[in-house]
Amino acid sequence: TVGQPRGGTEFRVLDDMGNDLPRGEVGELVGRGPCCVNGYIGTEGSERWRDGWFHTGDLAHLDEHDNVVIVGRLKEVIVRGGDKVSPAEVEALLRTHPDIVQVAVIGVPDPMLGERVCACIVVGKAGRAPALEDLLKHLSSQGLARYKVPERLLVLELLPVIGDKIDRRALAEITAKEVALRYRSQAP
Repeated sequence: TVGQPRGGTEFRVLDDMGNDLPRGEVGELVGRGPCCVNGYIGTEGSERWRDGWFHTGDLAHLDEHDNVVIVGRLKEVIVRGGDKVSPAEVEALLRTHPDIVQVAVIGVPDPMLGERVCACIVVGKAGRAPALEDLLKHLSSQGLARYKVPERLLVLELLPVIGDKIDRRALAEITAKEVALRYRSQAP
């Protein structure tokens, strides 16, 4: 959580159509007020400002105390055949697997669906790399919708980082090459 709005700042969480979402549902965080003054975050009239609200590009929800909870970035959403998958949701569930010490979920290009869900994992020294089928069972047992379950798995020694954050751009490049090679060689 990043807490509650302060000092006259307002926040809303919107769906794709610009409608307000109920507390607990994830959508784009928009704001207006002192935190969004000209020159600080953006200039009124830019594409990020619409109808007097600054569109942050953050995926968030409001918790039961009206705290803003950031769960990811809108540009990180995976669009799989028209369905939207939040990497943060899948990553949180994968972190509960006993053999996984680091995880990032990204979309990989797919000619049929646009993108497929790919789990990039790092396992502990004593852990073994789980098979994709094991991850499917693990995620299904936690109630994850079938369309959100990873269809690709890449086991890495380390995830690329910039500072303390996963470098998703570098990871996408690594994954695209590895997954393309692997699944091209398995094609009939």
